[in-house]
Amino acid sequence: MKKYFVLLVLLFPAFFFMVWIGVLMNRVSQAQLVEVPITGYDPRDILRGHYLRYRIDSRSFYRSDYPDCQLPTGPNNRYFIPEKESAQLDSLFRQNRHRFSIVFSCQKGHKAIAKELLIDGRDWRDVIKEK
Repeated sequence: MKKYFVLLVLLFPAFFFMVWIGVLMNRVSQAQLVEVPITGYDPRDILRGHYLRYRIDSRSFYRSDYPDCQLPTGPNNRYFIPEKESAQLDSLFRQNRHRFSIVFSCQKGHKAIAKELLIDGRDWRDVIKEK
């Protein structure tokens, strides 16, 4: 009996996380995708790792077009990027020749989830490989 209890205690957290991941994946896969132009960039934060810190470009994007999408507000939105690519992204942004945007997964009643970063409408990893 004690073996089964220990096994149950060990397997319950794994089962819980598998269900949670499944719910999140289902939510993202069934949601509407919205490409949102961004401005502002900060490639490094010593305490929190490497990320892109952005603001939604309100001059190019109208929230009223997507009333069910709860996009993040404020200046502290973050998109994680690997450290080895941060210098290249910083260089691309400083050139001021590219359009940066983030694709959000939106579902009514839930906060939008940042899904991918685009540079000129293409995945940022592909753009960096070409440079």
